[in-house]
Amino acid sequence: MHGYPRLGEAGEHLQGLTDVEIIDLSDIPIRGPSGHVYHLYQSIVTEDLDQLINENKPAAQRRNLKHSGEHQWRLQQAEGD
Repeated sequence: MHGYPRLGEAGEHLQGLTDVEIIDLSDIPIRGPSGHVYHLYQSIVTEDLDQLINENKPAAQRRNLKHSGEHQWRLQQAEGD
């Protein structure tokens, strides 16, 4: 709206962040009426959050994440989904 990146939007503006693992969900289709609560409708997102919060796993140890740059990962649909 004002020419700045949206909160949660992936892109080059995130490259300067350090000590933060950035997970890009762009490859996950948005299923939901508003597009804002996709994590409630996508089990793959919920599973990734579970591995982060309940198992304390960094991105390098979680399933379905592909390394895409320094501190950056892309969540990919599991094979067969």
